[in-house]
Amino acid sequence: LDYGGVALMSWGYVQPGEAATIRAPILAQIVNQLLTEVEWGALDVLVIDSPPGTGDVLLSLSQTLPIDGAVLVTTCNNISFADVLKGVQLFEKVAIPPLLVVANMSAFECESCGREHQLFADGAAAKLPGFLEAKGIGLVKMPLDPVLSKTPGHPMPPAVFEYPYVRNPDNQRRPAWKGFSRLSLAVLEKLLGKATDGIGGDGAAGAAPAALKLRPGGTLEVRLKGGELRPVAASELRAACRCAHCIDEFTGEVKIDRDSIRSNTGLRATAVEPKGNYAVSVTFSDGHNSLIALRALEQMVGAGVAAGPAAAAAGGGGRTGDW
Repeated sequence: LDYGGVALMSWGYVQPGEAATIRAPILAQIVNQLLTEVEWGALDVLVIDSPPGTGDVLLSLSQTLPIDGAVLVTTCNNISFADVLKGVQLFEKVAIPPLLVVANMSAFECESCGREHQLFADGAAAKLPGFLEAKGIGLVKMPLDPVLSKTPGHPMPPAVFEYPYVRNPDNQRRPAWKGFSRLSLAVLEKLLGKATDGIGGDGAAGAAPAALKLRPGGTLEVRLKGGELRPVAASELRAACRCAHCIDEFTGEVKIDRDSIRSNTGLRATAVEPKGNYAVSVTFSDGHNSLIALRALEQMVGAGVAAGPAAAAAGGGGRTGDW
């Protein structure tokens, strides 16, 4: 669907009016189809409106695309604030920079008296700025505007410039229009300013992330952020796998013979595939597949800073590990 030069796609267009009762494995396939099998055309920016929470959809997204950043939308109450904390933790773990937090419906501007009224009174709004400032994440407050949720009763051609809200020039003086302007400018500044914020500058913080390279004969090399190459044995990676087939998810018991795997000099890698910003998928000559965090690779070759477990074991079927 194209509306006013903006390409749109949703699972709701495929099954309109039906509840999306979909199990997680199928949901991951749908996410992959929407991202990689839709004819999007030439895009400047792809915006993904994901469901709330920190579940399978976000993990699938983080492993399918190299995502430039995330904008977290919340409301100023303690329950939503807890979700912001979890969301920031997830994005940091999968190496997706949290760019901004949007405090939605933060206040209501009365059209009669012109005064601004806060809508939440449990103190969460006071906690957000300090937490986000410590993380280097921006905050944009979006006011409540009753006109924003109004939709036309019949299809509206784009050339009319009456819908959606931000295309209608009559709304330019309304509070939410100003909020959207601040939000769009802040996102662009964050994305375009990453080079000056250290992500694209000099030094280790500005270098490209670590990567795993497959060499002829199935040998492996880790390319560190500064460009240095360090070899890593395929048998070492295979023995360190922490998937459910190799490690008991509940007891932590090792279910494989690691010493035997390490001594297998004939074990080779057959395929290496990047997964988003934070991991690589490695297929070994014994048929096993592991999803390996880039942080874990750096630690394995002695270049990373130990910071607790590199990742968690993946669930689901198949012979796939995640660490």
